[in-house]
Amino acid sequence: MWNRKRQNGLLVAEMFVTFLLVVAVAVLAAHFGTNALRPLGFSYQDVWSVEVRRPAGTAGTEDEAKDLARQTLRQILTELRAQPAVEAVAWTAMGPYQWYTWSDALLVEGRDAISVAKNRADDAFADVLGIQLIDGRWFSREDDVAWTGGWEPVVINRLLAREIFGRDEAAGETIVEAPFPGSAGGPAPRPKRVVGVIDDFRRQGELSMAVPLLFLRQSLDAPLEDLSLPDVLQIRVRPGTTAAFEETLLGRFRVLAPTWSFTVRPIEVLREGMLRDNIVPLSIITTVAAAMLLMVALGLTGVVWQSVTTRTKEFGLRRAQGASARNVGRQVIVELVVTVSFAIVLGCVLLIQIPLLPLPAWMTVVPRPVFVSGVIAAIVAVYSVTILCAWYPSRLATRITPALALRDE
Repeated sequence: MWNRKRQNGLLVAEMFVTFLLVVAVAVLAAHFGTNALRPLGFSYQDVWSVEVRRPAGTAGTEDEAKDLARQTLRQILTELRAQPAVEAVAWTAMGPYQWYTWSDALLVEGRDAISVAKNRADDAFADVLGIQLIDGRWFSREDDVAWTGGWEPVVINRLLAREIFGRDEAAGETIVEAPFPGSAGGPAPRPKRVVGVIDDFRRQGELSMAVPLLFLRQSLDAPLEDLSLPDVLQIRVRPGTTAAFEETLLGRFRVLAPTWSFTVRPIEVLREGMLRDNIVPLSIITTVAAAMLLMVALGLTGVVWQSVTTRTKEFGLRRAQGASARNVGRQVIVELVVTVSFAIVLGCVLLIQIPLLPLPAWMTVVPRPVFVSGVIAAIVAVYSVTILCAWYPSRLATRITPALALRDE
């Protein structure tokens, strides 16, 4: 092997790059596969999403414009509930399978800041999307007293409940936020009272990770100073409702709000688009890694084949000294495995450094067990290809006899 160090060095460099590509594919596949096996937390069948966009320059003061928009939204709700094809309607700030995100840092006294995904939803949201609670209840008219009580009702998921309270049963608990260091001025955040805990709500679909989540209540009956106008309607329609109902909805919306714009799509359509957007990058990386692995496999086979044909005398001498054909074949395979192992060891040394690097948060979202399982899968795949490539040339080596070696010499 040392006599062929230049050739083996190029082989190690090629395998090093290939190994890193295979690791990337394996880790992403393990990450997405693990996420896909977890409960989604809601039901998207027979639910339609309506994105509402209001004009920016509305006449009057801000409060007057907000109150006018509230009246229009109430009319839309009344009209929808009167439609025979509609079973239930809810408002939210961000619906399922939409790329919009609202992330914030939650600083609780005595703890480090927690990165939390936030959303707003009304009292009917859980019923429309079939969200299951594991403790407490969803928002209701009981929470109207919060507007004068100096607190804010919230629904959190299991992850956030465990992060803050150390248990799943957190209904009735209060989250008191501490001021961030260096912040000055402005009113202190109102205490947040947990009215319910859900298992999860992976809004961005089956391939997304579960993250700490906090729902704020959204109500059209809130005082103007507390009113947050919703942007997305969630409509549960009766099974069998056709796409023709979309034109009916748009026609009614144009009558009620002629200056507004509306986009109506079944959530199943949004789901297909998001899954496609998530899978395309993985498909590209997989294609590149597969092509690279195929090229390396062909190169490995050629290198070992050439090595066997140029070492006829060596293998014949080993056979003359008493080595069996199996031992000669095993030598060819072991030499290639050892060469490839150098590339794998170098790759693992590099991968070990990743947790120590100051990477952005989005690059460290893969849990460590998933990352390790992906690396192990990549190692198994590379070694399997290596042994497969060395198998036929090793069979050629086993056919070399002392007489054949002497004749060639």
